[in-house]
Amino acid sequence: WWGARDVLADRSAATAVATTDPSVAVVAARDAVALRSDQVRLWLLLARVSPDPAEQRAAFDRATEWSPDDPILLATRAEFLTAVDAPAAVDELSELVRLDPFNAQLHNLLGTAFARTDQLDAAERAWLVALDLAPDAPGPRRNLITRYRQQGRTADADKLEQTGNQ
Repeated sequence: WWGARDVLADRSAATAVATTDPSVAVVAARDAVALRSDQVRLWLLLARVSPDPAEQRAAFDRATEWSPDDPILLATRAEFLTAVDAPAAVDELSELVRLDPFNAQLHNLLGTAFARTDQLDAAERAWLVALDLAPDAPGPRRNLITRYRQQGRTADADKLEQTGNQ
């Protein structure tokens, strides 16, 4: 019985991924989740295709219930929260950074969440840490260049651009 449900869930997931019609993708992802609600990948698919932030958040919450310590899932959830609920993202990312202080991606996301909550000095500090941890990563460099240009710190922005172009 479970094998048949797996096949049906996989077919629904494949439809959600393959279609160009967003409404079909959402229905197919919901069907997949209804068939196999224990599959983290299906909850993440629903979060990706749903246009509804509440449904996306619920899908991330369910995925996290099934796999609470998955670092990739937690980072993906934090990235989503950064876009839709920056204060919540700051809280979650602060905890994730505490648990994994050498993860440049998390520091960069934390900086973005700080920026979206108008904590620009904290954002800059987080991006500087991210850049220090991953000097070749374009995200923190781009964020810092934008921040410096907004502040009128042209020399600092130019220096970062030059360093990044080498």
